[in-house]
Amino acid sequence: LGLGAGMICGFLAKPLLGLSGADDSVIRLALPYYLATTVPCIFLSLQLLLSGCLRAMKNTKAPMYVTGASNLLNIFLNFFFLKLGLGILGLGLATTFSRAAGALLLFLQLQNQDRNRKLTLCPFSKQEFASILAVGIPAGLEKLIMRIGQLLYNSMILSLGTASYVAHNIAGTIENYSYIPA
Repeated sequence: LGLGAGMICGFLAKPLLGLSGADDSVIRLALPYYLATTVPCIFLSLQLLLSGCLRAMKNTKAPMYVTGASNLLNIFLNFFFLKLGLGILGLGLATTFSRAAGALLLFLQLQNQDRNRKLTLCPFSKQEFASILAVGIPAGLEKLIMRIGQLLYNSMILSLGTASYVAHNIAGTIENYSYIPA
């Protein structure tokens, strides 16, 4: 799914960015970051999948540590790539490289989690797989509906102007810190 989503995002980059209502100057600035993070989104998909596998095996600490290490690597690479003059593209590359490193660390942790457990392509029976789909499909559709709503919401804010959109994102980021204790 990550490979498919990455290919779709790569082929339809400008139209997808255009859905937000951004003008051409914003799309031109956003395109390098967008391509650097969405085309190789398989690494994000793997991080989410492998973290979920480890949590299902009652190892909640490894995903937390790997996420922390991945974020620290991202910060370091952001600084490094900006110093090299790569600009927005460098920020996207830093994100992708840190996701790839996180996916690799999670994969290695999962391999070491239980060496006696044989990993198979699909260890589920048809009934178990149907049960997983019965939960997963509505949950995935819910996320899709939320993201479409978020896209529409952001489009409305972007219609007020680029400065308004940036100010909204800064305020939203600061607001998110108030949710952390909850």
